[in-house]
Amino acid sequence: MADGPRWITCLGAVLLLVSPFVPHGALGGQTYGPLRTVGLLEPVGSPVAQLGVAAWLFLPAAAGAIVLAGACRRAPAGPFVRALTLAVLFAASFALATLGSILLTQTGAGAASPSTPFALSLLLFLMPLLLGGVALARLVGGGFDRSSGGFARLSIGLLLALQGIFLLCGGWDLLLSLIKQIGIPHAQAGAWPAPAGGLLVAAGEALARIRPRAAVDTAPASG
Repeated sequence: MADGPRWITCLGAVLLLVSPFVPHGALGGQTYGPLRTVGLLEPVGSPVAQLGVAAWLFLPAAAGAIVLAGACRRAPAGPFVRALTLAVLFAASFALATLGSILLTQTGAGAASPSTPFALSLLLFLMPLLLGGVALARLVGGGFDRSSGGFARLSIGLLLALQGIFLLCGGWDLLLSLIKQIGIPHAQAGAWPAPAGGLLVAAGEALARIRPRAAVDTAPASG
């Protein structure tokens, strides 16, 4: 039972790792997903913008790899792996908070797509700021040497789950229209590994921090 949370985290990390490489849905008789979309990013604009979108789409793969390196072994993660975990967390926080800010700005201007719920846009903005801010405070407060990296992995799981939910709830509509793919996208099973994997990573790390309650000896003392 002691290894149960670790295996939950590992399963979630594997789902995150493979999620960008499987089709997420179908549009006009063709499948779409991060891997295929990267080859169609020319309409996005500058090479920097194209690289940014590609990195955002493949963020789950990087997150899954670093979570596997940090959590899926019995020995505690070393400082290099923990530093990379924090780097992925800060990158995810910045990317999602920026996306949330853009969506909220469009909502205020009346230009947001109706397929992007306001509550989701607000969550995309606030959750990265909260989790990234707590991680930064712990780092500045000198907690890096004492940390196992668990909070960073839990935060990564929550953020990547949020990213996957956004793609399911209007994100692909926006992205496909941005690259001139016209039509109504239909989600497939491949769209679920990212949100499911993120939630499993977060659940595994949360369960690992729940210490079993010590047994209480209720037998009367003899003698």
